[in-house]
Amino acid sequence: MWQNSATFLRQAFNSRPLKKDLLNWLYLQHTEIKDLDLHRLKAWDNYILYVEDSTESLLKLLHESLSDRDFNDPSYLEQYQNKITLAACKVENMSAIAYLTGLSISKQLNVKLVDQELIIKNLKHLEPRAIPSQIELNLLLAKKVKIEEQLFLDRETLTLNAQTLLDRKFQEYADLNKLLEIHPTDTQAEVVGKAVVLRQFDRIEEAIDAYDKYGKMFPDAEPPTRQYVATAKAFTRQIAELDAIGGIYIYQVSAGELAQQAGIIVGDIITDCDRKPITNPNEMAAVLTAIADDAKPILTYIRLQPEGYFTRATIAIDGKSLGIQFVGI
Repeated sequence: MWQNSATFLRQAFNSRPLKKDLLNWLYLQHTEIKDLDLHRLKAWDNYILYVEDSTESLLKLLHESLSDRDFNDPSYLEQYQNKITLAACKVENMSAIAYLTGLSISKQLNVKLVDQELIIKNLKHLEPRAIPSQIELNLLLAKKVKIEEQLFLDRETLTLNAQTLLDRKFQEYADLNKLLEIHPTDTQAEVVGKAVVLRQFDRIEEAIDAYDKYGKMFPDAEPPTRQYVATAKAFTRQIAELDAIGGIYIYQVSAGELAQQAGIIVGDIITDCDRKPITNPNEMAAVLTAIADDAKPILTYIRLQPEGYFTRATIAIDGKSLGIQFVGI
């Protein structure tokens, strides 16, 4: 909804830009207009441009608010909300300055007072909606300039806060990288755990590299390394297409038990059990424990085909004693 609103606002703004016909005409005719303040005319031009730029910045922020950001962190959410509020205040305040400057210039032109009052009394947002004296205009402009100065200070504060948050983010990233380094002393579970975390952060190539290191570190491990590593790498590359968030790897299926009877084989990856997503062995064990003894759990699993793609199947098992051994992947 926000995206549609922001797009509509931008289209509306671009389709009805601030009219500069009068401004351009005044530049051409200023020598013939008695007492027209050219400095104020140029300032009015700059204010109008600033209103356009500020409006575009606000619309850009609204679009950015839809992107994948750290809004789960209250500090980042507050920072972004403050940025949007500040941008909106700048549009409002600079619009008022441009309007007041335009009124000041109009008082130097040969404009019928009745016509001018008829136009401004129908305004919905800008004030005043009556023709003030030049002294009143100057006072109003001075107030708005003070507000603009404060908005500038607020922007400096936001910039400092943003730098602090950025520094913190870099430190968190550095700390995470250190934790995810693979060491010769790591266990199988530790290497797999690091690979899974890398995948969850969408660092796919690094996760695949972690599985390669696993293969070199544990060539004769259980489950059989070659098949496990090949399946893990394919799963990591295709996880987004598979619409999965994780799974468990089946490395042993007991003969005659329920899993074998249902068609599950070594190398299958269970992604859901009893309609709950499974991301690690502990979750699988917890779900199976919670299932009633006479229940028929529903399993969803994927299987790597020789051509390199996965197929998916969903089955109901006649009991929860599956007869399988599994590890994380």
